[in-house]
Amino acid sequence: MSGPGQKKTLQLIWAFLLFGAGLAMFITIPGRVREIQEAGRYIFGLKFGLYVISVFLMIGGGKKIYDHRNSSEKSGSEP
Repeated sequence: MSGPGQKKTLQLIWAFLLFGAGLAMFITIPGRVREIQEAGRYIFGLKFGLYVISVFLMIGGGKKIYDHRNSSEKSGSEP
C-alpha cells in the first residue's frame, strides 16, 4: 500500500530527476546546437528555446525540492 510517506519520497525523486534533466540539458545544448548547424540546418531561436526549457526544468525541480524541505521542517516541528 502506498502511504503519504511513500508519495513524498516519490515526489522528491521526481524533483531531483527534473532538476538533473534540466542541468544535463543546459550543459549539452552548445554541442547539440553545433551538431544541428553542421548538418546544414538553422532554426531561428533554437538555442534560446532550449535554454529556456532547461531553466524551467531546473526551476520546477528546485521548487519541488524547496517545498519538500519546508514541509518536512514544518511537520517535524509540530507536536
